[in-house]
Amino acid sequence: MLATLSAEQVTSGHEVDLYYIKDLGGANQYENICPVIFLKDKNLGRLLLERNYDVIHVVTWVTRIVDISKSLSRAMYTGPVVVTAHGYRGWEARLRYDSVTAVSKYVARSIQERSTSEVECIYNGIDINRYYSANNKSGETPILAWVGRTHDPDKDFMGLLAFARTSAAQGYRIVVINVSSSDQDRDMPWLPASSELIHRMRAKDMPDFYRRVAASGGFLLSTSRREGFGLNLIEAGACGCPVIAPAVGAMPELIIDKQTGVLFERTDGVKGIGAAVEWLYSDNNYCSVADAAVDHVRANFSSTKMAEEYKQLYDRVIEEHPAPAKSKVVARAILSKTYRSLRKLRAV
Repeated sequence: MLATLSAEQVTSGHEVDLYYIKDLGGANQYENICPVIFLKDKNLGRLLLERNYDVIHVVTWVTRIVDISKSLSRAMYTGPVVVTAHGYRGWEARLRYDSVTAVSKYVARSIQERSTSEVECIYNGIDINRYYSANNKSGETPILAWVGRTHDPDKDFMGLLAFARTSAAQGYRIVVINVSSSDQDRDMPWLPASSELIHRMRAKDMPDFYRRVAASGGFLLSTSRREGFGLNLIEAGACGCPVIAPAVGAMPELIIDKQTGVLFERTDGVKGIGAAVEWLYSDNNYCSVADAAVDHVRANFSSTKMAEEYKQLYDRVIEEHPAPAKSKVVARAILSKTYRSLRKLRAV
C-alpha cells in the first residue's frame, strides 16, 4: 500500500519520505520512487527537526506508535498528523492525530466504536498498469493458489490443508506463496506431493503469478478468520484470477458474491469451500466472474483513486492545521538539548 501510494504521489509532483523502524525485506519496492529511511540510519525525531513536513502520515501495523508519538513531541512537531489504520490495536490513546482513516468500512466501524473522532474509509489501491488480465490459457494443471503468512492463525493455513485433503481439491495443483519473513515454515511435508511452495515472492513478480493462475484456469483461495482489507484479493481479481474467500471482515466489501468472486461461510468449513468451487466451475460462471472482477477492481480499487482521496484529505488537514515553519535556531537548540540528554543516558 505504501509503495503504491508513494509512487502515485511522486508521479503527481509531491515530495515523499518513507520512514521505517527496520527493513522486513520490502525496501526494494521503493527503488526509484522515494527515499526510505530506517531507524538504524537516523532517529525520527532528528529527521523531523532537520526537515519541514506539511503532513505526517502514520500507517498502523507498520510503525511503533509509542516511538512515533514520542518523536513528534520531542521534535515539537505541531503540524497535521494523519493516521491510516489496518485494524484496531489501541493506538488512539497514545498518538496525537488530526484525522484518521481506515482501509475498509469494517475497520472503520471497529475504530469508531472506541473513538469520538469521525473515521472515514479510504480503500487501498493497486497499480492497474501492472495488475491486468492477459486473458490467455496455458494448458497447465489448474492452480489452487493460497497467499499469506503460513504461521499466522488469522490466515488459517490449516484451513487450506484441511480442504486439500477433500475430493473437491483433487485435480488442482496447490501453490502456496508464504509472505512471512520468518523461515520457521521452510519445510512443509504435510502439503500434497504435487504442491509448490514459494517463500517471499517479490512484489513485482506477483502480477505474473496471478496471471499464471488465471491462465491455468485456477483460482485464489482465502481461508482467513478475519481480514482488515485483503490486498491479495483485489490483486488477483485485477489479473482475471477468480477469488474464493470467507464472508468475514472486509471481504464482502471487496467481493460481490457470485459476481466478482465467491464468498462462503466459515462456519460451513471445507463443505462451504467445496460448494463455492463447484459453483465457480458450473455453467459459464468462471469466465463471468473473471471478467467482472477485472472491471470491479479497475473502477473501485485503483492506486490513482486512492492517491486522489489521500490528496484531498491532506489538503483539508493542512488547511485546518498548518505546520508552522521551524526556525533553524530553535531546531539546532532542540537537537543540542536532545543529544546532551542522550549522552547522559548513555553514561548512566
